Amino acid sequence: MIKTQPYDKYSARVGEACAWIHSFGINYSQTRLGRYQRLWKRLGREVERGDVSPFFTEVPAPEFYNLVHESNELIAIHEGLSQQGGAALEDRLRKSLDGHELCVLEGKSHKGRDFAFELFVASLFARTGITVDFSQEADLEIPHAGQLVLVECKRLRSVAKVEARIKEGLDQLERRYATKDPLTGPLGLLALSISTLENPALGKIVASSPRRASRIILSRIESFINEHRKWWFRDSDARHLGVLVILNCPCEISGEPLFLTAMQMGLGNTVRSGTPEFSFLWEIFAILNHEV
Repeated sequence: MIKTQPYDKYSARVGEACAWIHSFGINYSQTRLGRYQRLWKRLGREVERGDVSPFFTEVPAPEFYNLVHESNELIAIHEGLSQQGGAALEDRLRKSLDGHELCVLEGKSHKGRDFAFELFVASLFARTGITVDFSQEADLEIPHAGQLVLVECKRLRSVAKVEARIKEGLDQLERRYATKDPLTGPLGLLALSISTLENPALGKIVASSPRRASRIILSRIESFINEHRKWWFRDSDARHLGVLVILNCPCEISGEPLFLTAMQMGLGNTVRSGTPEFSFLWEIFAILNHEV
């Protein structure tokens, strides 16, 4: 998914997302979100005046990349979940605002962005018309076609811990299955963000076209799946559907005044090809890809 929009229009969308979060009674002004909103408001004003050079003189490029990267996730969460409410969603939103304003400096204070990734994954499902349940033990519970799907979400930050984090997520799914009525036949999906893993310094991809940028992102996802699929195939529970791999990255198109955010997703199955569960998994993946 590649999106482009003038800075002033993007600033307005960030403002709408902030107003939605405020509607839950959440005071975000002193959080990293408050900082992002102030930067976008300033950039929007400079667009109206016809000169954005003061903004880009004072705001370093890495900080701007961070601003676009984080704001894109915020907008997606708002647009996907704006029709949902409740105390459980409010709690996730509140927790998602924790952490340093620069993601490369989050250090041990990464829980806020972990919750934000859960909300981002939820927004992908919610765009399809599915009501996501945040109030259960699993990170997300997704009803689809009469089937309950439990989703565990993990942000990968260290190559050395990829195996452990995948195992942790799959083990959590197995524990969640045990809490459900066997007659409901819950299935599980592990959602992985490899954005920090693949781009730890949050640099930009420079490509000759939006399509080329998309292909670069997708190739990195495919490489990750090919390298690490052994970890989710090993002793896999029959109820595990597979692994959804998501990569979100800032991109610049060479020779054009375009700065983009690109998001791609890939799928690694654990269920066998040709089974009803395999067809169900690919149906979910196709719906998500269509919506984004």
